[in-house]
Amino acid sequence: MVQAMAAEEEQASRALATAEQVAVVQGTLNDVTRRLEAHAQSQTAANVRADTAFAALSHASAAAARPPQPETRAVTPRQAGRTGGLVPVAASRQEAAAADAAAAADNASAAVPDVVAAYHSPLIRDWAMPVEMMTNRMEAKPLFHQLSEMVRLCHVSVGQPGLFGSLACNQLYMEGVARMKADGLDGGAGGRENKVKTEKMHNVVKNTAKRYIKELHWLHGHLPHLFKPPAEATFENMAKVKIEGDDYTALTAALNLEANALGLPDDHDIRHPTQARSNTLRGVISAKAGRTGKTCIVEEMLSSSPFRELLAQAQKNIIKKYAYLCCCTRVD
Repeated sequence: MVQAMAAEEEQASRALATAEQVAVVQGTLNDVTRRLEAHAQSQTAANVRADTAFAALSHASAAAARPPQPETRAVTPRQAGRTGGLVPVAASRQEAAAADAAAAADNASAAVPDVVAAYHSPLIRDWAMPVEMMTNRMEAKPLFHQLSEMVRLCHVSVGQPGLFGSLACNQLYMEGVARMKADGLDGGAGGRENKVKTEKMHNVVKNTAKRYIKELHWLHGHLPHLFKPPAEATFENMAKVKIEGDDYTALTAALNLEANALGLPDDHDIRHPTQARSNTLRGVISAKAGRTGKTCIVEEMLSSSPFRELLAQAQKNIIKKYAYLCCCTRVD
């Protein structure tokens, strides 16, 4: 019995020792984990400081490399007669360059973070497409339903997919990427261009926005009242637009006139709006342009009313949303 009790005691002692060892190992692992996390955070902060310092040094070097600008001072009336009123101050090139470099170095720490922050706009840095870009495909519906959807996309609001929002986002995005490269920030503090996103935005403009503009320009020639001025072209207002009633009758007559001018047969889809689709109208517009010899240039259509005014308002709204005015463009 004594031996059994001793064996039980020994077994309990071993279990306790094992538990203590496990606790020690667990504590060591926790300590190592905390150290690794602290090191990672420290390294991240160091990388940010290094990128900012590198950008500051680049700007300071560029400023030092610029040739000094000659200063001027007032002169006596006698000197003014010979020099036109102002003469350059005599200063050595080395002194002027040194002063310029010193001033640039003093201002670099304050100016560079603002410049770097400007390129952190979500329009440039985010991998996701801006919500204003039209990324959804047009559903296969009768032509007049598709045209109604296109008109609804002619709003100037932000936060919703739209025709002019897509054009404005793409323009500012491309300007931002070009500026980022010109300032040498791509791959550094400003990040690197997302070529996949660039291609996607380019495809939206090329394959969707420009195609819609051609059809909407034709539609505006027949039903201009469907389009609202910029002050009224909000997402909520444009969502109410629908081709029906008298507009349906007028548009059907206009399509038949286009078909007659091109000599299309009576059973052609363009003569039957329920059978026609957006690509049917696009084919008619292209055939008409080929017959008249007038090319469908989207840029010319965008320069005409009301497209010009709607695009300008959408650009202002997009700039305001993305706080992008400071690094790419200017709105009067």
